[in-house]
Amino acid sequence: MPTYEYMCKKCGPFTQLRPMAECDLPSACPECRARSPRVILTAPGCLTMSAEEQRARMRSMRNLVQEFNVFRWAGRMLLDAARMRHRRRVLARTRAARRTAGAA
Repeated sequence: MPTYEYMCKKCGPFTQLRPMAECDLPSACPECRARSPRVILTAPGCLTMSAEEQRARMRSMRNLVQEFNVFRWAGRMLLDAARMRHRRRVLARTRAARRTAGAA
């Protein structure tokens, strides 16, 4: 979850971890519990991080996207389904062969 900044009229600025869907909603001040609006006081972390850290994060993100790619997932699911279908066919043939061998 990202950290957002809020400004309490009485107590001053404070930060809070919140889901992105709730970022624009007012937040309760941790000191006085007053509803406080979101403000932007500092630059986002991606603008202030070093070039090496940016490269490391991009490498990490690419690896995650590659591993959890929806197309890879769909391909694996289709392969699993094909294996199950093949297994079912083999079992059906085996059972049929046993029945004919048992009848003879």
